[in-house]
Amino acid sequence: MSRTRRVFGKDFKAKVALEALRDKETLEVLAKKYGLLPTQISIWKAEAIKNISTVFNQEKAVAKKEEIPI
Repeated sequence: MSRTRRVFGKDFKAKVALEALRDKETLEVLAKKYGLLPTQISIWKAEAIKNISTVFNQEKAVAKKEEIPI
């Protein structure tokens, strides 16, 4: 019996990574809560920290698109 690989969406990953960044609960507690391995949460947390600056760059790009030329 083979087990199918689970695929997690970006919203779920962001939710888990954000909880890990808050440090209110340990990685082990979060892993049990979401049915994940602590190492997977650590990887998502590291990716979130590494790419956090892109959030602000994308926001500016969206704002420029929404501007109406006069």
